[in-house]
Amino acid sequence: MSRFSTTRLLAQNLFQSISRPAPNTPLWTRAFSTPQPRQAGPTKPTDKSRNSLAMDMLARSISGQGSPVAPVVDLADEIQLEPEQDDEPYHFHIYAHRHNTHVTVTKPNRDAVISLSCGNLGFKKSNRKHYDSAYQLGAYVVDKLHQKGIVKDIQKLEVTLRGFGAGREAVVKVLLGNEGKLLRIFAGGIGLAGLGAAAAFGRKAAIGGAGMLKRQMLVNIEISKRDPSYSWVLAWLAQPRDNSGFLAQRLTRMRTLAVTTATKSINPGRVSDEGRTHADFRVQPGFGRHIVRPRSGVYIAVNREKASTTSTATGEPHETLTLTLLWAHRHVLSEVFTEAHALAQRFHEGKTLVYTARRMEWAPLGKPRLKRPLGSVILDEGVKERIVGDVREFLDAQQWYTDRGVPYRRGYLLYGPPGTGKTSFIQALAGELDYSVAMINLSEVGITDDLLAQLLTQLPEKSILLLEDVDAAFTNRRQRDPDGYSGPTVTFSGLLNALDGLAAGEDRIAFLTTNHIDRLDPALIRPGRVDMMERIGEATRYQASQMWDRYYGDIDEEGFGRERFLDRLEVLGLFGKSKDPSVPKRHTSTAAIQGLFQFNKGDMEGAIKMAEGLIPRTFEANPSGIGGSLKSPA
Repeated sequence: MSRFSTTRLLAQNLFQSISRPAPNTPLWTRAFSTPQPRQAGPTKPTDKSRNSLAMDMLARSISGQGSPVAPVVDLADEIQLEPEQDDEPYHFHIYAHRHNTHVTVTKPNRDAVISLSCGNLGFKKSNRKHYDSAYQLGAYVVDKLHQKGIVKDIQKLEVTLRGFGAGREAVVKVLLGNEGKLLRIFAGGIGLAGLGAAAAFGRKAAIGGAGMLKRQMLVNIEISKRDPSYSWVLAWLAQPRDNSGFLAQRLTRMRTLAVTTATKSINPGRVSDEGRTHADFRVQPGFGRHIVRPRSGVYIAVNREKASTTSTATGEPHETLTLTLLWAHRHVLSEVFTEAHALAQRFHEGKTLVYTARRMEWAPLGKPRLKRPLGSVILDEGVKERIVGDVREFLDAQQWYTDRGVPYRRGYLLYGPPGTGKTSFIQALAGELDYSVAMINLSEVGITDDLLAQLLTQLPEKSILLLEDVDAAFTNRRQRDPDGYSGPTVTFSGLLNALDGLAAGEDRIAFLTTNHIDRLDPALIRPGRVDMMERIGEATRYQASQMWDRYYGDIDEEGFGRERFLDRLEVLGLFGKSKDPSVPKRHTSTAAIQGLFQFNKGDMEGAIKMAEGLIPRTFEANPSGIGGSLKSPA
C-alpha cells in the first residue's frame, strides 16, 4: 500500500467525527499547526499542508473547542487526498542455472524488449567461467537499452530472479555497477539495490547452507589415476548389480560409458581360423556423474573427472574418481575397496605384470603375461634351488632385518653367456612368488641419477627389480649431438647410490644380469649391493636330459631316445669334452636346444638327426664385393 493510501485510511479512521474547529483556539494547540496563507483560486494541497491541517484539527478536537452542532465532515475530503497514480513497471528477468544464463527485459504489457542467453563458451579457461560470461551478457543487455533509448521510458523496474547459478549474481552486479548507473537513476535504484543485495545474500546463504549440510552429512573420498586402486574401483563399478525397485532403476542408470577393447588371435595355427581375432569389450563408467547402489538402501555418488593438466611421463590428462555417500554409510567404503581389490586379484590370477619406467613413474608394459612355471626353466643341477631358497629365506626374515637395523633389501647377480636362461628364470621366479617384474633400461636417454633413485624408492608393491646387461650401461655410448652431448643419462656413481646409498629404498629384491662379469667394477658387485652371484652357464648333460624329458617324455617313456640324443651331443663335443681328441671342445646353450626341440615338435628322431645344428657357428662378413658391382670411394 502506498504512502498516500495509508494516510487516507488513517485519516478516515481517526478523524471521521471531528467537527470544524472554532476560530478561537488555545495558545498551546497552535504549536501543532502552521497557519496556511490564503491564495486566490483553488490550489492543490501539498504533503506539508495536508499534515499541518490534520494536526491542527487534532489539536482543536483535544482542547474541546468547536461547535457541537457543526456538520460532520470527512477529514479525507477536507484535506483533499488523492489516490496515488501507480505506473506499470518494466520487468528485468534473470534466470541462471549451472550452465547458462538468460536475461529478458519486458514492457509493462509483457512485450519483450530484448531476450538473450549465454553459456560459458570462450570462458572455459577462466576460473570464473560462468560468472564472467553472465557478466558480459548483462553489460551487453544494459548497453542495448541505452542505445535504443528505452532507459528514459523506464520509471519503475522490477527484477525477477530465478535459479541459483553463478550468472544471477553476475547480472545483478552489472545492474548495481557503473553499467547500470543510468538505469538506476531513471528506475529508482534504491529498491533495485536492496533487491540485488538481498538476492546476493540469499544466494550466498543458500550455498553456504548447502556446503555446511554437505560437510556434516556426507563423506567424500578422492582417488587419483596414479593410485593402483583407481583401475580396481572402475572395474568394480562396471560389475552388474541388483537394482530392482522403481527408485533404484532410475537413479542408477549410467548414461555415459567408456569401453576398453582387448583383442587376441583365435587358433593362429589353424588355416580355417587364419586372420580371425577374438575381441573382449570391457565397459566402465565414463566421465561425469553416476549413482550406484552396492547394497539395499545404500547409494554412492560417483564423479569421474578429467583435469586440464597432463602427466609429464605419458602425456595423458590427470583423472580423479570421487565417491560420495552418507556419513552413516561410511563403513561401506572398506567393503568397496576390499571387493575391488579381490576383483583385480581374480583378473590377474595366473598372470605376471611387467612394469617399465616412464619418466617419473612406473607403468604396465603391455598386457599381463601368463605365469611361466618354474619347472619350465632348466638350469644346472642345484642352481635354481639355491637361488629360490635364498629368496624365500629373505622374504621370511623381514623382522630379523628390522631388529638389527639392517636395510631390508637383497641383490642378486646372474652372469653367463647369452641364451642360458637368466631372464627367463627371473620371470619364472616372479610367477612362483606371485610377484611382478619392474624393468629399467639404464642406457635410455632421459634416465638421470635423481630419477633412478626416485624410481627405485617407489617400486610397485611385491615386485622384483630387474636391471639387464649392466655391463653395457656405461660403455659404447654414441654421441648424438655434434657437440658430443648425448643427453641426460645415469652415471656409475648414481647407480651405486641408488642400489646401496642414502637414496636407496628398502623392501626390495634386485636382480642384475650381465654377459661379461669381467667388465663390471668391483664397487658394483660388492656385498651390500650384490649379496649372491650365480653363473648361468652353457648347457650341461643334466640340462639337456631334463629338457628332453619335458619335450618328448610322453613319447619316449623308456628313455632310449634321450640316451641316443645325449650320446650324440657328447660325440659332437657340445658338453665341453669328448672321447675323441680330434673333436674340439664346444658348448651350446639351452636356448639352442629349446629351438631344436620346438622345430621338431613330436619328432624325436628328427631332433637327433639335426643335433649337428647345435654346433656354434661364427659368421663373418664377406670381404669380397659382388661381381660386376661398381666400387666408389667413401
